[in-house]
Amino acid sequence: MTITAGIDVGAKSTRAALLEDGTTIVATEASPTGFDYEKAGRDTYAKAPAPAGTGADRAVDVTA
Repeated sequence: MTITAGIDVGAKSTRAALLEDGTTIVATEASPTGFDYEKAGRDTYAKAPAPAGTGADRAVDVTA
């Protein structure tokens, strides 16, 4: 099983989605963006509930 994260940082809100094998959405999270876009992306990704046993809850490099 592969978990892929997609993050959309907008002017008002930031959204994250976790997909299993690139096809099935297994978790989503949304939060206000604020003034620091990079922090908003990191924080929203960190709050997305990772499916148990996937390892998606481990720290990863989220820099682009």
